[in-house]
Amino acid sequence: MAKKYKYFFYFTIDIFLILSLSSCKINSSFQSKTPEKEAPPVLINGICGESHDQGFSKEPSTHLCSSGVVSNFSYINKKWTWSCNGNNSGTNTNCEALTNMNHILIAGQSLSIGPLPATSTIQNFSNNFMLSEDAYPGPRGTAKPLVPLEEVSRESPASGIGNSIVGIDIDRVLATTAHGRGGSEYGIIKKNGSFGVYASGMIQAQNVKDESELMGYKYNPIAVVLIHGERDQKIGNGNIYDTFLYEFQNNYELDLNSTAGTDHNIPMFINQTSAVGPHETALSQLKAHKNDSEVYLIGPLYQYRYDDGIHINNEASKHLGEQFAKVIDIVVFKKENWNPLMPTNFQLVNNKLTIQYHVPKPPLVFDTTIVADRTSASIGMKYGFQFYDNGVLIDITDIIIKSDTSIEITLNSAPTSNNKVIKYSARSDLANTHSGGSNNKDFHGGNLRDSDNTISQSFNSTNLPLYNWAVSFSEIID
Repeated sequence: MAKKYKYFFYFTIDIFLILSLSSCKINSSFQSKTPEKEAPPVLINGICGESHDQGFSKEPSTHLCSSGVVSNFSYINKKWTWSCNGNNSGTNTNCEALTNMNHILIAGQSLSIGPLPATSTIQNFSNNFMLSEDAYPGPRGTAKPLVPLEEVSRESPASGIGNSIVGIDIDRVLATTAHGRGGSEYGIIKKNGSFGVYASGMIQAQNVKDESELMGYKYNPIAVVLIHGERDQKIGNGNIYDTFLYEFQNNYELDLNSTAGTDHNIPMFINQTSAVGPHETALSQLKAHKNDSEVYLIGPLYQYRYDDGIHINNEASKHLGEQFAKVIDIVVFKKENWNPLMPTNFQLVNNKLTIQYHVPKPPLVFDTTIVADRTSASIGMKYGFQFYDNGVLIDITDIIIKSDTSIEITLNSAPTSNNKVIKYSARSDLANTHSGGSNNKDFHGGNLRDSDNTISQSFNSTNLPLYNWAVSFSEIID
């Protein structure tokens, strides 16, 4: 028994010592550990965002601060101001942005100048400008200072454009100037062309910039409108006219950005010629729209009344300006894409041709009220459409609206050749004649439009719907 207790005693002593030493070691380690300190708060300085020192047509709401918290946002004297406040003893920074003086320049030949007499002779918007008269009255002036946009002798598209752009949003500030020259081909109005036409536009840009800055605005050229092409059709440049447009838009963009000290896209907005056949220029204008992302075709001109077969009347000139303004608003201000009423697909089965359209505002409509019925059995034309099989006209017996965005053409017989062509408002029998005008059934044009019944919000609008009429085209059918 003694031996048993002896081992037990030693065993318990050993366990006791081990536990005691371990406990001491653990307690010692806890007692010797230093408590961790909290990390100091990170200092954050307020830093202005990308909107600082830029110009805006509407109150900026994004990219105000790249660091810090926005505070004290206000608008005083054409200027938005705000602070980017730092955190944890970081510094605060004051930031600002200016209101844009947007500038639209109008180039071209006589239709860009407008017909007699002027009707938009009063300006109701205090933020809608042009330059002062010098050698030319109205929007063609190049002199300082900026004055209210008011026509003097002619009703140019400038008033339809300017009054509509500001009417859509009365917070916009706009200058609209024109520097076209009647009867002039591209070789005259281009950069370094004759008579200083292009140079006049650059003088206008510089003077609008100078006046903008004196008034506390930031100069912002946003668009060039080109109303042109009839002369180039007559002298045989129609098939290469699209190359002129690429060069023209690029030159304006480079030179206007240089004047403004900016680096952004400045799109060119064009129309299709509709008064002089056989329409190579009109087809080149459509080609430029398809190929150049900065050239926008708004539509044709055949839906307008002409005074003499080549010059539209003053109501039409104002309405043309309103149509340009509608598309400029979509592209420049709303930042949306634009395509006119144009064909996108053709499918021929036996003697029936289906044409699918891009339609800005469906449904499609055949309108023989605004545009006299362009149907003539003698030239195989119905509603402005003609079909050729190896150069020979095939009579069109019927056309129907197949869906909101497509039409179906029934031919007198099924075409058999490998050279099949469908045309719309592209007659070849009116070559180099002044034959524009919606009211004359023997002139250029067609009867297809969409259902966009938007009316310009200008204070002196024409109050006419801004329908989109189908573009002239000539397409080979596979």
